[in-house]
Amino acid sequence: MWRTRLLSVLVGLGILFFGVLAMAALFYLKRSPAEASVEALEKPMVVEARKVFPVSVPVVLSGYGEVAAVNEVAIAPEVSGRIVEIHPNLIEGGLVAEGDLLFQIEPQKCDAIRADAQAQVRVQEESRARLEAEWHNEEANLEALRRKAELAKKNFERAQELSTEGVGSQADVDSAEENYVTTKNQVEAAVRNVALYPARIRESAAHVEAAQASLQLAQLDYGKTAVRAPFNARIKQCELQKHQLVTAGLTALTLADDSVLEIAVPLNSQEARNFLAFEEGVPGGEAWFNAVKEVRCEIRWTEDTSNHLWQGTLNRVQSYDPESRTITVAVRPTGNAIAGVTAPFPLVEGMFCEVRIPGRTLENVYQVDSAIVNFDNTLFVSKDNRLATRSVVVARQSGEFAFITDGLEPGDVVITTRLVDPLENSLLEVSRLDEGAES
Repeated sequence: MWRTRLLSVLVGLGILFFGVLAMAALFYLKRSPAEASVEALEKPMVVEARKVFPVSVPVVLSGYGEVAAVNEVAIAPEVSGRIVEIHPNLIEGGLVAEGDLLFQIEPQKCDAIRADAQAQVRVQEESRARLEAEWHNEEANLEALRRKAELAKKNFERAQELSTEGVGSQADVDSAEENYVTTKNQVEAAVRNVALYPARIRESAAHVEAAQASLQLAQLDYGKTAVRAPFNARIKQCELQKHQLVTAGLTALTLADDSVLEIAVPLNSQEARNFLAFEEGVPGGEAWFNAVKEVRCEIRWTEDTSNHLWQGTLNRVQSYDPESRTITVAVRPTGNAIAGVTAPFPLVEGMFCEVRIPGRTLENVYQVDSAIVNFDNTLFVSKDNRLATRSVVVARQSGEFAFITDGLEPGDVVITTRLVDPLENSLLEVSRLDEGAES
């Protein structure tokens, strides 16, 4: 019995509960839409944001390159022969000073050639001196012949006069005429002979000059048997041994001057065009870049865990690659750190380094995290606590930052939380608002 009464009570309570719900629904339906929307609660999206202002940002161009020696010389012997002496440091990595004897080629052959050339010079000089003496003697002989011919002519004329007067005979006339003709022919032959001497002497002088040139070459070859270092150098490559036979013209070793190093750094051509600082009004040559401003650069060896920095100077534009659209600039390390004076180790050829080059300054730009800029150059801002999408112009992206020149206003609240396909005009709750600094 009591179970039946309990069931009746529960049924009654249920009917009463549903009746109350129905009354509440009817009451709500009688409210105006404005009153109903006030009570309808919209769940806000919790985000972090930053208030941005325009700033001036110095641009730093970054690139990578390998350290190389500017002065590198391949040494090849200029004369052939056997090596009789060699520098003790003539091994890869060895150091030599300017003027040091690198190796000596046996000089005997060159010395004999030089002695022969000296003898030839003496022979030719004596030949020229003999010709000059003969020329002088022939000129004197010619003068004597001319006087003799003049006398023979007078004797001939006198014999003719005497014969005409009936005093002399025809035989005397013929004999005088024969003597005159003979001496006259001798004079003409002597004139022709004397006239040849200037040409013969010039030819002899040319032989003397040729012999002197041969002597100079022989002396040079003799001097080339001793090969010396042209500067303070490191032996980069060497294939020489004592007693080895070397051939003229074949490279025997390579020297590198580590006092002047250079790093070729490729840069994006657009980045270089927009931010690399060039001198104004100083042409670098026809159809080539103006001189770059010699700004101080930072150099870091990529394998150095201590992140030690060397200093360098931007030197010039080295090349332009149309395929990769890169401009390669040359940066020269400077200072005592190159030699390891102030650095834990020296900067040496072959190190692969990161180079940071100061460029122009970006004026009135907004600096934001690169991660919040979408692929279509848009980002999200908070406008009256509502989500709004902004299209922006990104002047440059560098590492974790993007620099915007258009699309933002001073004091805009940029959402720094990464959002994926958010609903436009969504209600926002900014849990953290960072204040950006004004330039």
